[in-house]
Amino acid sequence: MTMDATARPRLLFVDDEARILVSLKSIFRTDYEVRTANSGAEALDILRDWPADVLISDQRMPEMTGVDVLRSAAELRPDTTRILLTGYSDLEAIIGSVNDGEIFRFVSKPWRRNELRDTVAAAVRVATRAQAANDASAQAGDAAVETVPAAATAEPQERTGVLVLDADASEREALRHVLSADRPVHVAGSFYEALDQIKQHRIGTVITESSIGGEPVTTLVNGLHQLRPELVYIVLTGQPDAQHIIDLINYGQIYRVLRKPINVSVLRGAVNLADRRHHSLQRQPERAQQMTEELAVIPPERQNRSLFSKIREFLYA
Repeated sequence: MTMDATARPRLLFVDDEARILVSLKSIFRTDYEVRTANSGAEALDILRDWPADVLISDQRMPEMTGVDVLRSAAELRPDTTRILLTGYSDLEAIIGSVNDGEIFRFVSKPWRRNELRDTVAAAVRVATRAQAANDASAQAGDAAVETVPAAATAEPQERTGVLVLDADASEREALRHVLSADRPVHVAGSFYEALDQIKQHRIGTVITESSIGGEPVTTLVNGLHQLRPELVYIVLTGQPDAQHIIDLINYGQIYRVLRKPINVSVLRGAVNLADRRHHSLQRQPERAQQMTEELAVIPPERQNRSLFSKIREFLYA
């Protein structure tokens, strides 16, 4: 999908309540080209002929939920940035929005107008940059690849590995055992051990508990994103908290959430996908950095400031 530089960005809102669609259209129509749909099926029909830059869908709708809409939209228009809008702390919907819809941001209803406008603007920037990167890649073709000698002269690199962050030593070792047949696996039991492993080894995917020692991993993931934007995160959780997962979506751009007890085949599949995602981000460092620049800012009262400072100090040292 090539975006005309002179065209206004395209937004598609999906909600089964007409009054909400009217309100959303009135907020955004001045700066964007806006279309609305009152069902998931209608939204997908629109997307087939009208490549929206950003899709914003409500979750609670009859026949087709917001997560279902986002999942289908991701297949139909992968470059469309996706946002889930809901007034319910529906845990399954939140997890599904990560694993199936690969959403950019989660917005709670009732929304604050300025916050929603900022979120949509950030989503438009991500979509526009993604489209520009894809267009540039398509134009370049395989020319760069053809110029690389068959026999590489560079020093061999350590294979890209996985970091398992878990305070429970037995669980760390169990995950190491499950995953080590396919790739190097490094383990850590604390935030600072994790930083040490990331500094020492070539790591592409971080598998982490949602909390370590009672401390949410949100600040760690947010801080690492800013210094290692190519890292991909899989979060494991036994007793998930809806707000915590929302925070990890909005402030950490996590890739997958897996509920305990872990299904081994699902975990392996998620790690394989995460590894591909990591290598894609490595090939497009500008895109990875731009996505990081659009992370939501953690409110000061919810930041672990000492950890954030330590991340910067440790990885810059």
